[in-house]
Amino acid sequence: MRKFIFIFITMLSLTALGQEKANIHFIVTENSTYVGVGFTTDDGEKDYVLSFPGKKANDLYTEVLLRTVRKFKSMPVAQQTIEGKAFILSGETDAIKYAENELSSQTIVYLKYNILFEFKDGKIRVHAPEAPSGTKIASGREYKAYLSSIYEKDKDAIAKIEDFFNKLITDIVFSTDDDNW
Repeated sequence: MRKFIFIFITMLSLTALGQEKANIHFIVTENSTYVGVGFTTDDGEKDYVLSFPGKKANDLYTEVLLRTVRKFKSMPVAQQTIEGKAFILSGETDAIKYAENELSSQTIVYLKYNILFEFKDGKIRVHAPEAPSGTKIASGREYKAYLSSIYEKDKDAIAKIEDFFNKLITDIVFSTDDDNW
């Protein structure tokens, strides 16, 4: 009977953690509150507020910042850092390939981004990624590509971009890294 109760409680806690992880889901949409295309939640919001009852803001800040440092080879956290309160993660996506049209070859885009993380006791606010433009490489030439131009031309590329950001943020906020070293 004790084993059954232990297994039930374990499954319940894992289910709750899985549901919390599923809450981070930014999508690329056209939105009337700002000009053009950008990231929002499914409800059209610009951020998620995640609850971590009993955790102090400074502890949450330290854990998330440490996971960020571990995830990247070079530190992508921008100079905009308020110790224990907020930081901005700045970086560049992996190469996203998409076709301009059916007749063209694939184009590679390295999308630059900023993501703001804010911390309060028991809460983390994750703001939608800001990726106003990226470096687009086609036929050896380099020029600016806007998220809106990709959105209009290739839904598969947009899905890859959304997956990149959702996985990145989820890994940073909810990672279960083993800290035994």
